[in-house]
Amino acid sequence: MLKKMLLIGVAAVAAFAVADHILVVGSEGQGRAHTADNRIGEFRYNVRKAVAEGHHPRFDGSLRFAQAPTGTHHAVVIEMGKPRYVEVPPDSHVCEFGGPGTLTIRRPDGHRQTFRGRVDCRVVDRHNPTTNVGEPDVFRIRFTREHSDHNFEFDGLVDHGDLVVFRRRSH
Repeated sequence: MLKKMLLIGVAAVAAFAVADHILVVGSEGQGRAHTADNRIGEFRYNVRKAVAEGHHPRFDGSLRFAQAPTGTHHAVVIEMGKPRYVEVPPDSHVCEFGGPGTLTIRRPDGHRQTFRGRVDCRVVDRHNPTTNVGEPDVFRIRFTREHSDHNFEFDGLVDHGDLVVFRRRSH
């Protein structure tokens, strides 16, 4: 029993020491963006990667993107669960993240088609909503379908809402 308590105590001290050296990077955002060809997309996401020295990174978060139907473009919904990668370079306002996801196309007649594939996003935090200073934030998403070369891309400027890119040490 004493040996068990000693091991638990050592493990607790080790966990505390590791927790003091965790780097957390990621991004979160919610809003609406528009492309140069007048497509409109709404996004909501929260992704992060926590890295402790000597341990594998831990990924958390999800993403939902919906493009409204306009002209010749169908309604599109992209969803992604836990990301497989999240990267924020030092001293950067850019976050790249992605992982497995689905794309659902809804046609005007109500027919829906869902595809599995890979989601890749790149967001750029350029705007401060509190002071209303800076250029609009950038939201880019690409969906690559499995076993197909038919992909979806959206590259837009955020005109409503905000996104934030972060890189911080957790204590």
